[in-house]
Amino acid sequence: MGVLLIAHPWETSGKSASLALNAQRFPHRWLGIVVALSQAALSAGAKTCVRALAKGGHHLQVILFYLSIICLAASSVVLFCIQHGPVAPLLWQWGLLLAV
Repeated sequence: MGVLLIAHPWETSGKSASLALNAQRFPHRWLGIVVALSQAALSAGAKTCVRALAKGGHHLQVILFYLSIICLAASSVVLFCIQHGPVAPLLWQWGLLLAV
């Protein structure tokens, strides 16, 4: 629900001038909306699977450890194969990252 409230996918169709300007500034907006919605659905599925596996006798920390290792491997493949490497933050962005 939060993704829908923030992304406003209903504003991506229409004929107004502001929509045309947004389409020029953000040409891949639909891709971002689809990725955000699929991430939310997959995250809910992962939490459901972890809860079901924990009831089956596996320790919760072991399940979360293996889940994080698999997600790290998958995101590394996507980062280096699709995006062609990481993008380094600017100096002020490093400050924000360290402040959080």
